[in-house]
Amino acid sequence: MSESNAAVSRLAAGERIRAELLGPEFVARERQARTDFDGPFQELVTEFLWGHLWMRDGLERKTRALLDVAILGALGGRAHGVAVHVEAALRAGCTDLEIRETLLHVSVLAGVSAGSDAFKASKATIAGFKPEPIR
Repeated sequence: MSESNAAVSRLAAGERIRAELLGPEFVARERQARTDFDGPFQELVTEFLWGHLWMRDGLERKTRALLDVAILGALGGRAHGVAVHVEAALRAGCTDLEIRETLLHVSVLAGVSAGSDAFKASKATIAGFKPEPIR
C-alpha cells in the first residue's frame, strides 16, 4: 500500500472510531465548524490519534479511553476535553466507577485542583449520558 493510500485508510478509520467514541453528532459539529485554517489540524488529529493510535494492538479501547481522561484531567483547566473524553470512555464501555478511580489517581498525582476540575466536568457528563447504538 502506498503512503498516500495508507494515510487515506488511517483517516477513514479515524473518522469511524472518532464517531463511535465521540458520537456522530459531535463529529458532524466538528466537521461543520472546520475551516481552511484548522482543517489540516483536524485531519492530523483524526488520522494519527484516532486512525493510528486507537487502531494499535496492545491496549483495549477502555484502557485508551481512561488514559485520555487521566491525561486531560492531569493537564488541568481542560474541562471541555475531559467531558468529551469521559463520554468517549463511557461509549468504550468504561463504568463510572472506573472513571472515578482514574480521576482519584489524577487528583493525588497531578494535584487536587486538576482533579477537582476533572471531577466537575465528568460528573455532569456521566449524569447526562444517554448511549447511542454504534452503527
